[in-house]
Amino acid sequence: MIRELEKTKFENIKKGTKLITIQLGTPCRAISMESIKQGRGFKNILLVDAKGSDVGLSDECGSIYVEDIADVIDDATFDYIGKEIKRRA
Repeated sequence: MIRELEKTKFENIKKGTKLITIQLGTPCRAISMESIKQGRGFKNILLVDAKGSDVGLSDECGSIYVEDIADVIDDATFDYIGKEIKRRA
C-alpha cells in the first residue's frame, strides 16, 4: 500500500500523467492510462504505457505495481534529453 508520506506524491496521478517507473529493472518513462484513485482509496496496480525503448526494449502497455513508480514527471521541472531524464534547477 502507498505509505502516508508518498500519498501526496501519487494522489494526483490520472490518465495521461507522465511517470518514471522501475519495473523493467532500470528507470524509464511511462504514461498512466488510468487514474490511481479507486473509490475512497488508491489502486495497488496501475495500467501504464511503458516506454521500454528508453532502455533498449519495446514499448508496451501493461500493469505495474504502484511501488514500481519512482517519480511523477512535472513538465515544468523535468527535461528528457536522449536517454536521460534530468530535473531542472
